[in-house]
Amino acid sequence: MTVSTDGNNTELQRLSSLLNQLPELKNRQEAEKPFAVRRRASYEMRPVRTPSDRSAVVELVERRTRWLDDRGLASPYLGDPATAYRKSGTDAVALFEDGSPVGCLSLDRRPALSSWDGDRAEPSLLVSLAYTAPGHKTDMVGRLLTLWASDFAHRIGAEWARCEVPCEAPFRDGALPIRLLDHLTKTCGWHWLRTRRVTDKRPLALLQIPAQSRSFQSLIRCTVPVHPENPADHVPVPPVTARGTGTPESAHQAAHPTG
Repeated sequence: MTVSTDGNNTELQRLSSLLNQLPELKNRQEAEKPFAVRRRASYEMRPVRTPSDRSAVVELVERRTRWLDDRGLASPYLGDPATAYRKSGTDAVALFEDGSPVGCLSLDRRPALSSWDGDRAEPSLLVSLAYTAPGHKTDMVGRLLTLWASDFAHRIGAEWARCEVPCEAPFRDGALPIRLLDHLTKTCGWHWLRTRRVTDKRPLALLQIPAQSRSFQSLIRCTVPVHPENPADHVPVPPVTARGTGTPESAHQAAHPTG
């Protein structure tokens, strides 16, 4: 794939700007707290390995799913989206704050990228099953998950962090995918590459961000290993078969940010 230098510079400048805003957003949120409870939040991105962490992440996904159902919004997946997080073999990670997960992702470090045509040969990290806790600083968490994915892709030697977002029916009136894609690109920093129709004729928006080392150690402590302990045991995430998510509150469940 040929990417213009000017386009790359513009994208990197935008991502850098998002990163620079994080301390300001964090400080503003802390300043709004009562003095008695004001303190710096501690984020940790870590693998979802222990039974207690898996249970907490499953509960997060189920709460977000109920949040969507209560508002009549489409779920990002058919069936039970928490299933993959119940399996110990899933290469899953979660962003924790004060010991509780506020966002999660499933990782595919060697994705097939069957929908990416000539771009499939480029080393990539594909993120999917992305969820955030309802009502929990969603924009901040979404930005952190995105920037972490870019940094981790760099650490494992990939060129891109990528995601795939279904963008057609059964979305009601077409509004949900438009809001989701707008949120992912304008708020979280993903770059829309193109839309591709997959075998079931559903358009799939392909998004990516360059792999790049990020300096956010003051915000996120990362304990995710570069090499998974048992890669042969990892359960692959099923291909996109259904719906994406949208609205600023639900936009971080991008089906393949997302999947």
